[in-house]
Amino acid sequence: MSSLEKILLDINDFTTIPQSFLLGLTNLQTFSISENINLSPWKIPLYLTESTNLVNFYASNASITGEIPDIFDSFLNLQNLRLSYNNLTGSLSGYLGNSDIQNLWLNNQNQVLLGKIDVLSSTTKLSQVTIGNTNIFCKDTPGPCDPKVTALLDVAGANGYSMSLADAWKRNDACNGWRFITCDS
Repeated sequence: MSSLEKILLDINDFTTIPQSFLLGLTNLQTFSISENINLSPWKIPLYLTESTNLVNFYASNASITGEIPDIFDSFLNLQNLRLSYNNLTGSLSGYLGNSDIQNLWLNNQNQVLLGKIDVLSSTTKLSQVTIGNTNIFCKDTPGPCDPKVTALLDVAGANGYSMSLADAWKRNDACNGWRFITCDS
């Protein structure tokens, strides 16, 4: 199994994913599990970093939950990352800076992505980015968030970006209607 290079599981009626289903696939180049709407919620496993040859990761509408794992930066050959129509939350900060990613799809998360869009920096080779308008970032263009926003997002990140915060914290002014936040003048 360690020599397996492609796994194509799109448009099936899978309901669960074994916890170690990608473990030991060190030669994996393409993984695709998109359009499996009956899957139980699952997270992208951290041990996927063993698949150092990964070029394509397609998992749109595949019931992925939680924060975007901080592993995609380790895939130096990753060119296509499709994670649309899932339940991802968190910040994109620092996840793709070292990769060769060219195409990124993160639109239509049932939860919200927060923070700054620094994945669009000059260190990446992105030619297509689809983030959509359902995700919430501090700014609509690349660049740092307000320092207060950054500090609050760091605290929220350390606590798993709860849905109540993700729904209520929008844009680049923490003093303008953010739930649980009161600012002194």
